[in-house]
Amino acid sequence: MLKCPQTQPMGGNGCTRFPTADVLLTWTAQSPRDVRQWAEDLNNLADAIIDVAEICNQRGSLVWVNATDDVVPFAGPALRTIIEKSIVIPQLVNSKSQFVPFTPGDGIIKTLLIAEDRNEGSLIARAPKLNPP
Repeated sequence: MLKCPQTQPMGGNGCTRFPTADVLLTWTAQSPRDVRQWAEDLNNLADAIIDVAEICNQRGSLVWVNATDDVVPFAGPALRTIIEKSIVIPQLVNSKSQFVPFTPGDGIIKTLLIAEDRNEGSLIARAPKLNPP
């Protein structure tokens, strides 16, 4: 996984910028049957999500602190949007490598949201605790 700084020009440290992406993710697992690689890719994705989004653990539930500092419940549609806007993967197009938004399958979204163990891709285990006001 390579962190792509917002100010990085095209090229540079090997990160060709996608207009709004924050993180370049390499997803190599072909299916959940590739258990070891799937777990590694899922954990890298979970780490990236925590890095780019204001997601917190409020009394055991995921919440998102939005741009106006409102605390809102966090669920699948919001997670999918954050991933698609913030994380890109390399893809070969006409023999050239391009970076495209990562579009997670429903199983990935579900696992990120319901896993409780950090080693299983859990967001709740990674999210910082939000202290009540």
